[in-house]
Amino acid sequence: MNKFLSIGFGNVGQAVPKRAKVVLGLEHSDLVIRSDGVHQLNPDGTSDLVDDSPNFWMIAEVMKNIKIAFNTLPSDQGKRSFEILKQLAARNIPVITAEKGALSQYYEDIEREGLLKWLGVSATVGGRSGMLEWIPDHINSRSTQIHLVINGTLNYILDGISNQRTPGQVIDEAVLLGYAEPGAESHIDVLNTELVGDIPKKVSILANHVLKRNGFLDSYISPSMLEQPPLDIDSWHHLIKEAKNRRYILSCVRKQDEILENDIIAPLRKEIETKSGVSVIVGGFRKIHDNPLLSYLHLPGTRNGVVITGGESESDGIPVLSAEGAGPGPTATAMVNDARRFIT
Repeated sequence: MNKFLSIGFGNVGQAVPKRAKVVLGLEHSDLVIRSDGVHQLNPDGTSDLVDDSPNFWMIAEVMKNIKIAFNTLPSDQGKRSFEILKQLAARNIPVITAEKGALSQYYEDIEREGLLKWLGVSATVGGRSGMLEWIPDHINSRSTQIHLVINGTLNYILDGISNQRTPGQVIDEAVLLGYAEPGAESHIDVLNTELVGDIPKKVSILANHVLKRNGFLDSYISPSMLEQPPLDIDSWHHLIKEAKNRRYILSCVRKQDEILENDIIAPLRKEIETKSGVSVIVGGFRKIHDNPLLSYLHLPGTRNGVVITGGESESDGIPVLSAEGAGPGPTATAMVNDARRFIT
């Protein structure tokens, strides 16, 4: 019987098998890969370490009958996940990943070595929306602006505060529900983990996997090239007061003068020289109701979204996409949907 392998077995990793067995018709291997090695799954859902070798792909029992692998390891600098991708691709095993470090830090290497054909990436940006596949179908040489919500956790927090819940209640709930990483020392640290740790990786993936490959950019963008400032306490209080009118929105535009606003909390800005001029990436907590295009991204809960415009005065229309973003369920669903194209 063909099986799938879980690499990482936290909240998202444990949500994948519930969906993959039904959708893909594969059995879940009773061996899973965790950060400390190979684990044997127990009937009660716990696991026991059986081999601490990092090179699990060399263990015949682990790789027996594996058809596909799901990587939900915690996102870091990506070296470990990049090595896993190379090793499994060499064995003709696709990897469906929610881990953003490898794709953001090693994208040029992944593309050069022909590894993209072995990689499913939809869950890295946009949650269940599938925006990394949707955007290329809706941009062309006339497209001028792309506006996105790409962090469901930040959207959830601002949506909750704007609906008269206290910041503390909403942030504690976001951690409890698995939308935010646990372990932050304060509530503002929860937001800054998303801002400084998550956003630059996602922007890098979006830039390289979508914008560069479809003519919006000419060069690769790494997370280190994107200076996303954290929130300080004054900015946090400012954001709380204006939560109803702000969301963290990322914009990619072909002309510098298409983004004139300067009232952005925690602003990210990157100008990129291209053959056709200067493209600009702008992010931050922005006033959505002051811009008709951004108002499409006044989304509830953990939803992520995209708005694209093109032509003179948006004469080509305004394609819009949105779906659930953060959380184990939407992420696992995105991964399993991604895996379907590899399973014949």
